[in-house]
Amino acid sequence: MDHLLGMYRYIVGVGVPLTLAMFGILGKKVVRGRGWKETDFYIGVELTLAALANGLVSSCELLKIAAGTLPSGVAVYAVASAVMTFFGFFMFLFLLTIHQDWESNDSDLRGKFLRLGVVSNVLGLGTLIASIVLIPGLG
Repeated sequence: MDHLLGMYRYIVGVGVPLTLAMFGILGKKVVRGRGWKETDFYIGVELTLAALANGLVSSCELLKIAAGTLPSGVAVYAVASAVMTFFGFFMFLFLLTIHQDWESNDSDLRGKFLRLGVVSNVLGLGTLIASIVLIPGLG
């Protein structure tokens, strides 16, 4: 049973944000109305926001715990949540600067795809996965 609860954390933490990102990709295409663009698949910022949200939710879970009834591992949980929230915010700002520099650059399409389609998405997904793996559960 503990194994299933552990898997649930990864499914909810990674699966749900990735599913919502796919809906976002489809939404961009539907709103625009014609054809797919590579910019539809630049989802690093969205994934980083999901990681930031995970850190914030984990931090807010600590507020539900009554004083005096704290389990022994709460200090580790609090530090991990705070570090991931800070790191997620830093990565969000960093990815925004990459997008700001490269979104309108049409002279170097390969560099644009590499930075926005590969680097940004990998950093966003990595931040999301790190927020799941590095924040221990309270249960």
